[in-house]
Amino acid sequence: SQGVPYFPLIDLLGRAVDLRDDDSQDVVRKKLAVELDPNLDENNAIFQMIERLFTLSNDKAPQITPESWKIKLKQALEKIIDRQSRIGLTVVCIEDLHWADPSTVDLFRNLLNVADLPVFFLISYRPGQVAFNHLQITNPYYQVAPVQLKDLSPVESEALVKSLLQSEDVPPVLLSFI
Repeated sequence: SQGVPYFPLIDLLGRAVDLRDDDSQDVVRKKLAVELDPNLDENNAIFQMIERLFTLSNDKAPQITPESWKIKLKQALEKIIDRQSRIGLTVVCIEDLHWADPSTVDLFRNLLNVADLPVFFLISYRPGQVAFNHLQITNPYYQVAPVQLKDLSPVESEALVKSLLQSEDVPPVLLSFI
């Protein structure tokens, strides 16, 4: 996933439509069509952009420049999120943005700074490891509240593992790994 263009977005949309690794291109296209309803967008533009994101070939789709692709993808994502927010409470969770490619980071930064979407964005990243931080979100529509998490101490890590395993007997190899 690291370095794959737009992987966090592909992962997010894939989870939203319940894509599986063994889904054929036809199944992927049908699942996307059910969720995105190609009839709701003019000229099928949103659906075509998402098809391209999932590398579903469509010979009828017009060829566009990389810069146009970025703009149209942001517009498609904005429309999808806006449509979803009209249905109900919407949370967009992007985990580990520090592993994302620069295009994905730019996409989310631009989306947050341009669109006034009534959604809760939760974005996790490691400070200093990605060209993104909360100060870059200048859109007054959003209230930005950074939450910095610290590494767990060895004692806290051990307590967490014991709790998760529901056991006081944790293999020493596992503890040393953590």
